[in-house]
Amino acid sequence: MAAGVIIPDGYDGAVRAGHAVTLRYLARPDQSSQRLGETVRGAVARQAALLGAARFAVAQHAVRSFGAGLAQATRISPAVPAGSVTQATAGTALFSRTLGQFDEGGWTELLLFLFLIAMTGSVALIESRRLGVSRRMLATPTSSATVIAGETLGRVLISCVQALVIILGSALLFGVNWGAPAGVAAVVVLFALVASGAGIFVGTLFRNEQQAIGVSLLLGLGLGLGALGGCMVPLEVFSPVMRRVAHATPQAWGNDAFARLVGHGASIAGILPQLGVLAAYAAVLLTLAAWRLRRVLSC
Repeated sequence: MAAGVIIPDGYDGAVRAGHAVTLRYLARPDQSSQRLGETVRGAVARQAALLGAARFAVAQHAVRSFGAGLAQATRISPAVPAGSVTQATAGTALFSRTLGQFDEGGWTELLLFLFLIAMTGSVALIESRRLGVSRRMLATPTSSATVIAGETLGRVLISCVQALVIILGSALLFGVNWGAPAGVAAVVVLFALVASGAGIFVGTLFRNEQQAIGVSLLLGLGLGLGALGGCMVPLEVFSPVMRRVAHATPQAWGNDAFARLVGHGASIAGILPQLGVLAAYAAVLLTLAAWRLRRVLSC
């Protein structure tokens, strides 16, 4: 038995006498019982409305007995027009009304995992150095610039494939709307460049995989850029001060770009400021990553 309603002794007599009666609802502490409780409370509220109407009819001498009042209330209640509820937003709405149930969760998770996987990919860079693969590559006629370009483009390609899987999968399975394809592609490519630059830079700072994976998880998830940039909690619920602080991260600019693409139907022209900031992040991080990687490979 999932739940039960306890009707006290003397319920009928107390109701007919106009007294209030308390019904008790007992259930297991799980979600299904909570949902069932809403159904039970709705049924009790409808019954209470009929009983209240019957008592009112008796009090106003419209009928002679409670039973007659209850019968009359039951008969006319289906014909009573339902009340209408009008919802209005005071000030500016936090979220666009065009957003679907999973839209914002879709793009925030996309940004979160693109950055996180690129950061944890720094482990492979450390391992290749530890095993001497990097030195053997440089022992060939291959230049250091070619090695750096290959490391970067390989990570960018992996990020773009992952993004494609997330976008297509969420659109097909959950009906997520991603907005203008050109704008989405631009955001994904630029953010992949940002994430790849950050991952390579982290991979050049540490000597073992354990250090790199720890820092990558710390920065990519709750205590780092993911949470601060709005990938855990929407930027719309941040305070004005925290929102300005959040925009020190590339994730916040990526979230802003998707919010305009999905929530406001913007085209790629409508997110040019966000794309410009992401491009600047990518340029700085890739430059730092290339500089560090060149130094590490030459040692």
